[in-house]
Amino acid sequence: MKKLFWGAMYVLAAVMVALTIYLYVVPEGEIILGDDKLEQSAEQRPVPVVKVGGVEVEVGETKLSALLDAGFRLMYEDSDGNFVPLQSDVAADAAMQYSLVLVKDNSYVASIKYSNANAYSIPLPSCTVDALTFNTEAEGYGKTEVELSGVDMTNGLEMGEVPDKFKDYTKASGDTEEYSKTVLTDQQFVVAYIRASDLQSGKVGEFGVVNYQPGDEGTGGGKSADAATEKTAESMDAAAETTGSETTAEESNGNH
Repeated sequence: MKKLFWGAMYVLAAVMVALTIYLYVVPEGEIILGDDKLEQSAEQRPVPVVKVGGVEVEVGETKLSALLDAGFRLMYEDSDGNFVPLQSDVAADAAMQYSLVLVKDNSYVASIKYSNANAYSIPLPSCTVDALTFNTEAEGYGKTEVELSGVDMTNGLEMGEVPDKFKDYTKASGDTEEYSKTVLTDQQFVVAYIRASDLQSGKVGEFGVVNYQPGDEGTGGGKSADAATEKTAESMDAAAETTGSETTAEESNGNH
């Protein structure tokens, strides 16, 4: 009986050791590999990227210089309703976000938001691009090649094509048909969206990518966009030199 008792105890001890290894060592290994798993997850769901005129833009990361160096220009609307170029040597005020129009060869490309999240002024090219939104019905749209998440949007798109071409976008509820994708990283809260046209049934009318995550300092990517926009006209009028050019570029109506 004693031999049977001790034999049973040995078996029980072996079971307890095995159970301890399963409950502690294995989960610990998973914890150790956690960062790798997060990286793999991030790779599977990347931040949506816009490619405009051959320039890849990741909102919240890409600097304005990437677009300016490729021949794009920024324009703002003056008090007379004319679009005038913003001089590239203008400094961006501390903790400010600006909303302007992106043009190339005097043609509308997109509406753009960029910011200086620092507590001091910086050169315009050093600002971070926070949003690019496109109005497919604006005069001039389509002259510059545009891709969203690798899909060519230059010549427009049917809303019926969106589910197949943007498989990781989710259909939103509401009166206007819309699909969107949200990605959260340590520094970004990015929303990409595709919205149906109000004028042409079944067509994509607006799309874009917006980063709502503020920077480490100041306003950054979008929380105080309304307040920043109010100051934009004053700042631009004071800083920019008007050229008298009456460009017909039109700003997008999107306020996503």
